[in-house]
Amino acid sequence: MKANRLLDVSRAARLAGVPREEIQRLIAAGELEAFEGKVDIDNLASIYPEIGRRPAGMLEFVSQLKEDAMWKTPFPDVQDAASLRGELRQLRSEVAHHKQQADSYRRILTDIKGMLLDIQDKVDQKQRVQAVIKWLERKLREAS
Repeated sequence: MKANRLLDVSRAARLAGVPREEIQRLIAAGELEAFEGKVDIDNLASIYPEIGRRPAGMLEFVSQLKEDAMWKTPFPDVQDAASLRGELRQLRSEVAHHKQQADSYRRILTDIKGMLLDIQDKVDQKQRVQAVIKWLERKLREAS
């Protein structure tokens, strides 16, 4: 039997227009030959002649299309659900960390603005710059 001429029981039943149980009954009774749970189209057509009235080669063409279908080809970048869940947990953790870091930097910037407003009239320019640099270095160490 050629592999591209084999149909699974469900597909054979659909093609013949009968319930799957009927195909299974025929196989069990030995009236329809099956190979590894698959039925040959020609054997099916011998029992259900209307199948043979389909356009010549159409069944083979459709079978080949299904066999070559892209969804049957495993993609190298597709992962199983468990690894995707793990990756999602990791990414959520990283996002939470970066949000905390961004909030910390926002607070630092707000504090810088307040400090600059506070010292703008109190000391000379060089002392202001030195005070801001020292304060900023201390805040950045705290945020790390």
